[in-house]
Amino acid sequence: GIFIMRLLSSIFLILLIIIAICFSLLNAEVVSVNYFLGKKDLPLSLILLIALFLGCLLGFLAQIKVSIKQRYQNHVLNKKINLLNQE
Repeated sequence: GIFIMRLLSSIFLILLIIIAICFSLLNAEVVSVNYFLGKKDLPLSLILLIALFLGCLLGFLAQIKVSIKQRYQNHVLNKKINLLNQE
């Protein structure tokens, strides 16, 4: 049960690390990034990882907004149910 899940999680994590290392080695070229405040030379793999992280962060924040809205709607509906049950 738990041992097998931990073993599978460990194997998955090791494979993910190996894939990340291979990805970094295959995309080690340095590219120039121009942004509003200046210019920086960074490895392509780092730029892609930053973009992935920012995309995940934005998705997470959007999900939090939806979750908070749904919780509020559930609260309002539960309040209405309680009022109708009291009548």
